[in-house]
Amino acid sequence: MNKLKIYLFVAVCTVFLNPTAAESSLTELIEKAYEERDEIEISREQMNLTRWRLVNAARFLGPAVMLEYRQAEGETITDPYRTESYGLRLQQPIFQGGERYYSYRRERKAAEVAKHSHRRAKEDVKFEVAEAYYGVLLKKSMLRSYEKLISEIEEKYSMAQRQYEQEIMTEIDFQDIVNLRDNIIVRTEMIEDELVIAKHELKNAVGMKGFPDIEKESYNGIYDESVLVRDMQETIDIALESRPELLIAEKIREQSQYDEKIGHSDRYPKISLEGFLGRSGEAYVKDDIPLVDKWSLFLNMEWAFWGNTFNFKYGGDEVKDPESAILDAGSRIDTDEQVAQFSLLDGLDRIYSGKEKEIVRMQSESDLKKTRNDVIKEVERNYRQFLRVMKMVGISRRRLETEERRIGIINKRWQLGDASIKDVMDAKYQRTQTETSLFESMANFYTSAAAINRSCGVDILPIEVLR
Repeated sequence: MNKLKIYLFVAVCTVFLNPTAAESSLTELIEKAYEERDEIEISREQMNLTRWRLVNAARFLGPAVMLEYRQAEGETITDPYRTESYGLRLQQPIFQGGERYYSYRRERKAAEVAKHSHRRAKEDVKFEVAEAYYGVLLKKSMLRSYEKLISEIEEKYSMAQRQYEQEIMTEIDFQDIVNLRDNIIVRTEMIEDELVIAKHELKNAVGMKGFPDIEKESYNGIYDESVLVRDMQETIDIALESRPELLIAEKIREQSQYDEKIGHSDRYPKISLEGFLGRSGEAYVKDDIPLVDKWSLFLNMEWAFWGNTFNFKYGGDEVKDPESAILDAGSRIDTDEQVAQFSLLDGLDRIYSGKEKEIVRMQSESDLKKTRNDVIKEVERNYRQFLRVMKMVGISRRRLETEERRIGIINKRWQLGDASIKDVMDAKYQRTQTETSLFESMANFYTSAAAINRSCGVDILPIEVLR
């Protein structure tokens, strides 16, 4: 069976759940929860943070630019002197073994993880609000049915009381009626308490200080014609493409791959250029400082291997028109410089940190497989649950129709004297129990639809209770 069409007719969808219409729809409450819940705000701030981290990583792909100013004063053998220089210092990476590029790519994946985490938070909140919302409507519907039942049986109870006082009805028969009435009243009070608890759960789910007002909620609407439910494999395919948890696990795996590549970048030499271009000069304190052009350029290399580090620097600097800007004729005006440095065992951590990153990458791949399997199992479970609930809606509806016919038959028998008041009250009580069973099936239907949407990561079924 490639596709399964589940037709939801008027009576199945809404005829039996008919509380008064709503000031706050489910969609409005979900949007309110997005504004109020801390989880949404935290995930939103995390997205903003990763954007700045991404900007910072992109910044290090280019040259480092520094404005530099220096001033100094000192003593010579004869007179005090002072120096001054200013200019632009640049540092440009040439080859870093891919470290900076992979760092940028890693931060991009981190930004995607934050985005999907925000989606996951919203999906969790949406399902929580929907589940609590259906719980409130269920208890409201049940309470309305029992209140209607009480109003219907009070007339029969008063009639039974008069018959008992007139000794037409036996004490045992009257006591059975009293017990039935008391059971109905107690059950009604229990539902009232359950409704208060359900409202608290909805308030907490939305994140509001007061109770959301859904007193006017109505179930008068229906699905236009039918709901097309994709077959299980199609639903699983949607979940594998859209489920936030799976996308997060995928991006974390890619992050760990870039982390591992960053660790491998230590195998290659890191080469960069550093230069300075500006003006400098020196003079005795009593004289003005004549500033002349000065520049320098150095090639830096760092190479780590076997826990050791080798650094090499080569370059030089030059001062233009030195006669006007240097006091001491013996000062250097043109310099070529070579510096080599070997650090012994200063990077042993790089040896095991690479292995650590490899283990993290292997763990992320294992987590991705596990998440994928968990998503498939969850979709299958929710899909089958949805189909079972749809069957229960149909069964409950047929049972209610049977109970309605049964009440009609017993009423006629009572009018003919062939049934007692207790029989009529029992039939009405049984009808109310069957009706509340249908309410529970309808609430489970909407909850199951919301669960399928959550397991898929997108809304493939309507969850708003239509008017």
